[in-house]
Amino acid sequence: WSPDGRTLATGGHVSVRLWGADGTPGPVIEGPKRGTFAVAWRPTNEELAAGYKDGSLQIWRRDGTAGDAFGGDPN
Repeated sequence: WSPDGRTLATGGHVSVRLWGADGTPGPVIEGPKRGTFAVAWRPTNEELAAGYKDGSLQIWRRDGTAGDAFGGDPN
């Protein structure tokens, strides 16, 4: 859950889905096709980090746009 309790982020095989607190589906974040391993929100509620099985980390904004990326295999 986001720190404000308004949004749940779930990691799937190749994507992260955001959900409203009432269960309403939100954006699907289609990241690299590497398998989502973990997701964690920043305390600001506006960004989350997704960790992938290849060791990379991608920052995503609540609206589904990409921020910085770190590590992993670029291919």
